[in-house]
Amino acid sequence: MSTPRSPKRILRLFLILVFGFGLVSWLLTLHFASPSSSTSSLLTKEHHIPEAFELPNTLNLSQSSPWSKDSWVQEREYQLNVRQTVPELSFLQRLQIYETQGHNTSALLQLPTTTSNDSNNSITAIVRAIDKQSLRMQLDALTSQIMPIHILWIVCSASLQTDSESYATKHRSSKLEILVINSDDIFTTTRGGKVYPDQSAGSSPWLPLLSRVQTDYVWILEDGVSPNSDYLKTIYGLMQTEEYKDALLGSHATLLPANLNPVANKKVARSQLHCLPAAFHFLPKLTQPVDMLHHVWFLRASWIPYLLMDRRMDSLSSPLPYYISQSLLSQASIPSIVIPPPPLSSSSATSTSTTPLLLLNNLRSSISCINVIPAAYQQSGPWKRVLALRSNPTALDQRQRSLMTTYETTKMLLFIDGPNEAKAFLPLLCRFTSSSNGTRPATQMDSLHVVVSGKQRGFSGALLSTIINSTSDCPIKPVIHDLDLYVVSDPRGIASQTSLLLSRLVQALQPRIFLHIQQDTPMFHALDLLAKSHHLSTIQLPADEIKHALWISNLPLDTLQYWNHVKLDLVVITDRRPHSLSRLLNSIGHSKYLGDKVDLTIHMEQSADRVTRIFVNSFYWEQGAKIIRHRIRKGGLMPAIIESWYPSDNNHYGVILEDDIEVSPLFYAWAKYNILHYRYNHDNAEAYPWMYGVSLYSPRNLELMPEGRISFDPNDVLLPADYPPRTPYASQVPCSWGAVYFPEHWREFHQYLTSRLLDLESSHPRLNIFVPGSRSERWKKSWKKYYIEMVYLRAYVMVYPNFQDFESFSTNHLEFGTHIKHDRAQGAIDSFVVPLMQRDTLINQLPSQRLPSIEQLPVMDLWGKLMTHEEMDDIAANWHQHVSACTRRQPFDRFDPQDMLCPFPIDHTTANASTSAVTTKKKAVKTPPKTKHMLEHIEYVTVYLDEHQQHDNGTTDDPAVVFDMDTWDERPEPLDVASMTTSASDHAHEDDEFKDLEENWDVLLKITRPQSPST
Repeated sequence: MSTPRSPKRILRLFLILVFGFGLVSWLLTLHFASPSSSTSSLLTKEHHIPEAFELPNTLNLSQSSPWSKDSWVQEREYQLNVRQTVPELSFLQRLQIYETQGHNTSALLQLPTTTSNDSNNSITAIVRAIDKQSLRMQLDALTSQIMPIHILWIVCSASLQTDSESYATKHRSSKLEILVINSDDIFTTTRGGKVYPDQSAGSSPWLPLLSRVQTDYVWILEDGVSPNSDYLKTIYGLMQTEEYKDALLGSHATLLPANLNPVANKKVARSQLHCLPAAFHFLPKLTQPVDMLHHVWFLRASWIPYLLMDRRMDSLSSPLPYYISQSLLSQASIPSIVIPPPPLSSSSATSTSTTPLLLLNNLRSSISCINVIPAAYQQSGPWKRVLALRSNPTALDQRQRSLMTTYETTKMLLFIDGPNEAKAFLPLLCRFTSSSNGTRPATQMDSLHVVVSGKQRGFSGALLSTIINSTSDCPIKPVIHDLDLYVVSDPRGIASQTSLLLSRLVQALQPRIFLHIQQDTPMFHALDLLAKSHHLSTIQLPADEIKHALWISNLPLDTLQYWNHVKLDLVVITDRRPHSLSRLLNSIGHSKYLGDKVDLTIHMEQSADRVTRIFVNSFYWEQGAKIIRHRIRKGGLMPAIIESWYPSDNNHYGVILEDDIEVSPLFYAWAKYNILHYRYNHDNAEAYPWMYGVSLYSPRNLELMPEGRISFDPNDVLLPADYPPRTPYASQVPCSWGAVYFPEHWREFHQYLTSRLLDLESSHPRLNIFVPGSRSERWKKSWKKYYIEMVYLRAYVMVYPNFQDFESFSTNHLEFGTHIKHDRAQGAIDSFVVPLMQRDTLINQLPSQRLPSIEQLPVMDLWGKLMTHEEMDDIAANWHQHVSACTRRQPFDRFDPQDMLCPFPIDHTTANASTSAVTTKKKAVKTPPKTKHMLEHIEYVTVYLDEHQQHDNGTTDDPAVVFDMDTWDERPEPLDVASMTTSASDHAHEDDEFKDLEENWDVLLKITRPQSPST
């Protein structure tokens, strides 16, 4: 037999005990999790109500996750995201957004206080008497507090005034001053004939009295409740801690349903109204933010002005607890925090281990949250309107945001202040759905939140909703938030109020994009500061330029967040053509820049004349910095273009413009739309390695045919291939008559050109790079020859516009020097001048009112032949083997030209023969004779003229002094660099492309014909 102490028997007994304990724990869990069961005898006495109440459907919104203690505070991954969005948050701020956990009762008692001397702080208590019995209990409770009060105000009706005076006489002492106030007198003087719902802020008789409080703190008791003897000492001590010194604290509270975010999944359970402490049976017993505190409020005297600011009837018609909590939160960022009940004792499941920190007695079901709040919502139309404004995020909105991380990343917040801004924004607002044609994800169509300043500012949320619903081509249904700002005469006051209210919305919504009007007002600067403090991606548009940015609705929010990353520099190259330069700068100055900061750099050639220099110096540029450069040695067009701009990073773009170009007012909008669409849109990521720029010009001829230029209309190529009319296209040809160049490709070209020129200048050039069948091979001194080499070997392309009648965003007036006969050239020049887009038809002319995706973008080679990019890349890869000995880089490893610059091994026999030929040729060249420049000796004579000393015949008073005008005309003059170069020397530095153009006039004149409108 086994002994009683055998190991097997002990093990069996142990397992039985473990199983039994687990079964009992499970049963207890079921018992206390049941909605019909109370968590303790205390809660049973205080609340004979269910734990939740569902408000009417007009207020209910969904929750994305059930309540659970494990997921109450958001995960660490989202905490990092919050820290990136809202930096350096305090404990209370983190608590409100569920980034950190609150404290349980044990932890609260261990918090250190910031002050040690409590005797210096005076306290006024205000009691609203509702009946004799409750008043007697309240006075007994107040006078028996461990921490004494100094002044007591009893606010009562006329029927209770005699009893109140009797009780006051009983408790009045040298240490306690008691004053009885007739509430009927207060209503007569403060209501002004207005009628407010019962138990609303407007019906409170003591609220107007707060301005008379002279003590450091005020303690208010409503609803006949009586606090425990240590209530005041406990709540005062908690308010002296670093964590809760700026919070309104209480033990009874309400959580309203989430009210800001629509949830697409209708199967998700609706959030409900929760009453605490009853709801603590399924919530973690920790301090947490709530929407309102009930029955008792302990306030710092410095908070009182915030309770008296909002005197609008709708606000005063709200329940008193809601008005107090929301006024402190919206006016001073003072949150309401509920103190939890103590946890259940481990020794007994039916009793509490300790008494609640904040214990209230005489709680009746008639004053419980579950009865009062729904009744107030049904009876108070003004409070319904307040909640319908959706301008005050609830605590559950913050909770919802912490759970809906995926949804939260797709929001755009648009702010409208007044009817003028609404009129400007409405066309863009309506395009967020109508322009998508069903292709945009539902998350983006449903993620637009619009904040309006309110009816006092001339435009309410209700009016916006009416306009949207009554506009046939505006199917967008944004979430509208109405701040309902007060009437404030001071613009800075309005801006401050807006910033405070909007900050709470931003914190709750966590939008990706913040869109608002750009103007020099306190409101704009407040919004700009708000966006920076929350690290929001902002789009700030001048009101009159929103109509030029309607394509914003075509771009995903992931793309729009790069709006401010894109930096476009304007680069102007000029010489001695002040008239042409003034035309270009005038067109630049009248362009629309969508609120962006744009720097302008002007490069003047060595020979720039005085008029040009003066004009450049005096030109006013307010969009950004104006930078002026002047060459000291004439270099020609190639270095002038290539050295004019170099990107600082991969978000830096250059718009290169020669002085005979003129731009459309909409050139910047076209450039930025293309850059965002093809460079920052994940759907077009394939374009990143092989798209090198955006042309502003629509060419009317092909310039690279071996036989010379021929007329060209892209629609002759695209329409037979079933592309929609006016489809933009990509071409390998670099545009020199107004274009945007991308940073990675421009840096690669710099390296490529540097190596090519060094090789050509060497005594034995080793590179043999050329483009077969391209007329650019004749342009030895043109930068485009080498750019064409690179794009041909890389299969790079540039986007070109294709609008009706060649309407473009730049045109070239083709102004050559005096060596071109005007009458001979004018007919051909007209074929290069294209109409500029003046009226904004950019969106309307594009197929489907949007730029094509990279898969739908037609691609042409250097000679206007339509092909796929894969075919173009195959041709490039094949030709690479003929011009370079190195293996061609893969597309993901581009932007380094070294693989194109590998010469093939040299045949020594051929090399020696070449060397001999070069030597012989050099011997045959005659050395030019050396010349000396002689400078005659010049005598300088100083002549002083005085008009008052001259006679009418031109002689002076002194007959010995005679002034000879012929001598004066031959006086020395300073050198003028603009007149030192001749037409011949200018022509020597001219780009070979233009020389070829001049030589090709006869062909150009033959192909010049009236242009028929494009289909």
